[in-house]
Amino acid sequence: MYFLYNLLILISWQALKIVAIFKPKLRLFVEGRKGVNALLQERLKQDDNYIWVHTASLGEFEQGLPVIKALRNSYPNHRILVTFFSPSGYEVKKNSKEADLITYLPFDSRRKVKNFLDRVEPVLAIFVKYEIWPNYLNELKRRKIPTIL
Repeated sequence: MYFLYNLLILISWQALKIVAIFKPKLRLFVEGRKGVNALLQERLKQDDNYIWVHTASLGEFEQGLPVIKALRNSYPNHRILVTFFSPSGYEVKKNSKEADLITYLPFDSRRKVKNFLDRVEPVLAIFVKYEIWPNYLNELKRRKIPTIL
């Protein structure tokens, strides 16, 4: 089953890149993900512990905000990383002070997931609402990183 999912992810990503040529909103979706690794490399602090909170959209960010604030109060020595799936949520909140770092969620391919988790090395992963990404969840489980859905 994962083979088919991963094949579909790869095909979908290539199709999105083609359609993005003609659709400005999709272009933002694709282009935003190209800069994730550079942003993480530039802004992540190596010796810090990160709590990663994934929100698909602006609405989910707002729903998760009380959790983010509680995490910041409960774990003042940890940094908060927030990822977005949607360009609209990211564009509105990319400079928000509620998190230490805000970026797009890399697409759910095995390679991109491993690269993301290798860079971030979260001590905890939280997915707000109904976001379920099989490669992320499998890799988090494999690495024994506590995950909350």
